Amino acid sequence: MKKLVARQLFTKFPKLAHGPCNVAKLKDMACPACGFRERFRITMVTLGEVTDGESAADVGVHEWHNSSYCQCDAPNCVQHGKFSDFTFKGLDALVAKALLNDIERIMQAMAAHQLNAKTWEALPRDEQLGYLNEFSPPH
Repeated sequence: MKKLVARQLFTKFPKLAHGPCNVAKLKDMACPACGFRERFRITMVTLGEVTDGESAADVGVHEWHNSSYCQCDAPNCVQHGKFSDFTFKGLDALVAKALLNDIERIMQAMAAHQLNAKTWEALPRDEQLGYLNEFSPPH
């Protein structure tokens, strides 16, 4: 089966558009089966300090590679494979763009209905969505 590219994954899992945006170790990562982005189990090489008679101590150096084993840690997901199977170049750029578009739509809705941030936050979610639906999401 051919690996999805970031935009295809983004289309397969529309909830990706609502964050989180990963910027560090999980940048551009997502489970190709369920879209989960928060936690993965990865086989890594680590440097530790071991002495005779003491337990090992991790000295904080961790490495993994594109071929390292990776497993989704989402509840009820059993997807596993290589680390590279879980990385999608440009995914976080798409997520960030979608989040900025959401913010723009919120600002438009607040301005059109003369709402401040406190009033907006106090609105029930379905009412917020109703206001947002007045402003088309960008394609």
